[in-house]
Amino acid sequence: LRLIYGRANNVVLERCALGAEIGAGEMLVSRANPTLSSLSSEWVEKAEGVKGFRHVSWDDHQHVSIETLDALIARYGMPQFCKIDVEGYECDVLRGLAHPIPALSFEFLAAQRELTANCLEHVACLGDYAFNMSYGEDSVLVLPEWRSASEILSHLEKMPAHVSSGDIYARVAQSA
Repeated sequence: LRLIYGRANNVVLERCALGAEIGAGEMLVSRANPTLSSLSSEWVEKAEGVKGFRHVSWDDHQHVSIETLDALIARYGMPQFCKIDVEGYECDVLRGLAHPIPALSFEFLAAQRELTANCLEHVACLGDYAFNMSYGEDSVLVLPEWRSASEILSHLEKMPAHVSSGDIYARVAQSA
């Protein structure tokens, strides 16, 4: 990120992880696949048994400082959109958010529906959100209309077997 954005005057890079509380933690690092590094040892353990992750090894760790979304919002202002893709630590990041962001997304794994349900529940408690989703790395929305959190959960239960992951999108519902 420093190579790409380090000299951009409209980008601020924060060298920290995000979580439910300000503090510190141990990041489990995959040196060969650094984008799959995670603060969630439970997620890493479950991911090791998923077909698409069997080649991944979490062979290092790094001590990191942890901030909250609320702390970053206090520092920089409210974002219009926030993408949360933190390899199984999504709920912890969302618990560090006490007020609705206009739009956000978070990653889901089909094998971890309970984690997704917890994330949906927290976001729904923040404000009047409508939800949609995409499968895999495709940014095309799957549903023709935005739905409630419970409807998204129902859709996840009926999701095609070939879908192993994707993103849930949430936006503050439009007033009529």
